[in-house]
Amino acid sequence: MIAVILSLALSQAVATSDVVQQLDEAEAAARIYDLHMAGGPPIRPFATVSALGSWREPNEVLSLFVYRPSETETAVVVRKLDLTTGTDSVASSHRCRGLKEAVTGLELLNLPAIDVPLLGDHETGLLRPTVKDGVSYTLWMPYPGFSDERIAYDLELRFTSASSFERWYQRLMEVADPCWHPAPPA
Repeated sequence: MIAVILSLALSQAVATSDVVQQLDEAEAAARIYDLHMAGGPPIRPFATVSALGSWREPNEVLSLFVYRPSETETAVVVRKLDLTTGTDSVASSHRCRGLKEAVTGLELLNLPAIDVPLLGDHETGLLRPTVKDGVSYTLWMPYPGFSDERIAYDLELRFTSASSFERWYQRLMEVADPCWHPAPPA
């Protein structure tokens, strides 16, 4: 009986490590993925977002792009790589009402504060438990300015279920849901 339990635990740990490795590889690829728009230079994402559910739903990486198709217009494209099915799709603000506003909502997030447990300005007197079930989200953004070759900055934040980030993510997916298609907009 103990051997069966250990075997199940080991197979779950191996499956989890495979999922984490797949997510790490997909996140790294999403950060350097160039979007090729007709008649324009390739565009790098200004941010990537990953969502990994404890039961593998969702299991996806988003790349967020903003570009100017003309001097007076700004457009947004969201690329979604579903790691479960391998499906790669995009939604564009040209075809998706509210997508620009949903992406811009990222600026309104309540960012996590640094909290030294049991000390400091944000003290609640509690040690917070780690969320084991639910969804783990990662937001990654490169430094917004030019960096020289010796210094590279980026921002990476992790969020869990019931966070302001999850509400933003769900709103973005709600808006983009009817708009996903397999090819970038022309």
